Amino acid sequence: MRRLVLLSVVSVASLWLATGALAAPPWEGASAARLTLSDAEAAIILGDSAAVQAKVDAARGAVEGVLAGRPADLAAARRLLDDAEAAAARLDATALAGARAAVWTTILHASFERAVDAARRGDLAQARSWLLVREFRPPTRFTRAAADGTLALERLAAGTMTPAAAATAVRRDLLDTYDGPRIPQ
Repeated sequence: MRRLVLLSVVSVASLWLATGALAAPPWEGASAARLTLSDAEAAIILGDSAAVQAKVDAARGAVEGVLAGRPADLAAARRLLDDAEAAAARLDATALAGARAAVWTTILHASFERAVDAARRGDLAQARSWLLVREFRPPTRFTRAAADGTLALERLAAGTMTPAAAATAVRRDLLDTYDGPRIPQ
């Protein structure tokens, strides 16, 4: 009997996992894609072509998960990952670095749009999750930490800000990070 119960629990858990009930949040997939492609660049330097290919393949899986539901961004990322695979086969570090940067930019584009759209719809969980897929600029004595988007989502949750105003704040926060002045550190 105990064995039957255990088998049932394992079966249900497997089905739950297979249907994506425990899908990773977008920031985890984006981080995995970025880190794995960076690791592929390191493997090129070490001359380990098998590791390079394995890292690019792993990044492809992460990118597919992050960009699911965004066919144009996913198609662009797939082409860029094909370029990364070709660069990996040639052990071309420069071409792989270019492909890595372009894949990351594609992910940032999708996350920008998803964070702003989720805030506009009032979907706090999605907006918070996508807001984490971004570049973080460290504060200096001349700049402050970018938290306007996060604070706007907190105000939206408290009911003191409208979804449209929160979306505007998220948009500005992300654009400030991407377009803001670069101060040498």
